[in-house]
Amino acid sequence: MAMEVTRVNVWAGPIADQPGGLAAALSVLVEAGVDLEFIIARRDTAGRGVVFVAPITGPKQIRAAKKAGLTRADSLGSLRVSAPNRLGLCGEITRQLATAGINLRGYSAAAIGRQAVVYLAFDNPADSAKAALLLRAAANKRTLAKERTMKTPVKKAAPKKKATPKKKAAPKKKAAPKKKAAPKKKAAPKKKAAPKKKAAPKKKAAPKKKAAPKKKA
Repeated sequence: MAMEVTRVNVWAGPIADQPGGLAAALSVLVEAGVDLEFIIARRDTAGRGVVFVAPITGPKQIRAAKKAGLTRADSLGSLRVSAPNRLGLCGEITRQLATAGINLRGYSAAAIGRQAVVYLAFDNPADSAKAALLLRAAANKRTLAKERTMKTPVKKAAPKKKATPKKKAAPKKKAAPKKKAAPKKKAAPKKKAAPKKKAAPKKKAAPKKKAAPKKKA
């Protein structure tokens, strides 16, 4: 949705600066089925406040507004700006008005979700009309620039070449099964050693012969 700039009739009136002062004025409008989009109330002088409301449409609502002590503030020259909420929107609006030398008498804005609504009040209807032309022209310029951007075909990036599939490694040859070692030959049983021959019994030594008795001299 692009920016929409429309003229709006704001109604204003005094309220008592005490508990229930604003409620008393609004209750009259509620009874008449007035669905307000814009309400600003503030203290004006000691003991007295002021309230601004919009929109008021149709004979029944106008009668209720007058009953509540409100009058149409034609001298304000108010505008309602509705646009998609985005960063810097309010700053952009005020900068454009300042560049054109248009002075603001009042400014209020609120954003709900993706939508922003701004109410602008000017010193006279002439400034209001000038501001409306300026903001609409800026909105159209922005819309055209956006449309051109959308129509400009974006070059598609060349599709990436698919990587050449890697060749599968040749399956490894299975190692030849190891030959089973030949069973070791059992060692030949050792031959039993031949029994040792018993030593021949030693021959008894022959008894020594008794020496012959020595002869007496």
